[in-house]
Amino acid sequence: AEPEGLAEYVRAYREERRSESDRVARERGKIERRVNDLTARMERLMSALARGLRCSGRRCSDQLDRLPGRRSAEDLLDGAVGMVPERGDTDIRGQTEDILAQIDMRLKEVGTHKTRLLRVEIYLSSIGDMAAMNEVWDVWVAPGHTPPRATVEARLANPNYKIEVVATAAV
Repeated sequence: AEPEGLAEYVRAYREERRSESDRVARERGKIERRVNDLTARMERLMSALARGLRCSGRRCSDQLDRLPGRRSAEDLLDGAVGMVPERGDTDIRGQTEDILAQIDMRLKEVGTHKTRLLRVEIYLSSIGDMAAMNEVWDVWVAPGHTPPRATVEARLANPNYKIEVVATAAV
């Protein structure tokens, strides 16, 4: 009788393990579908942002459904540029003007412009230079198209640099 009890135990154990494996596979499938759904939604939102739509939540999804064509997030982010001063200016205003002119030129080369900026990251060697940098920035930025921006103090690649900028634009 004992071997039969052992066989029954092994059979029950295997059945339980098979059920657990099936459950894990179903959960994995649900997670993969959710990730795919979120990725598709992110691409639609990036596309809307690139097209200049001002929307949020369901209203944005409704607008996206009416847009012709579709672009991937990779296409939208091809406009990323990082710039450092090149003219040899030593003050923050001159270096900022230099970099912003480079950004204009680079954006033009890839077929876009500063009104299509998605975000800008500014690195200053001294946060004390922010007011002077902002004066130049405010003259340069396109009215009504100010991109999201982060400005931080950081040790820069060259001790002569007072500013470095990374700009990302839709192309």
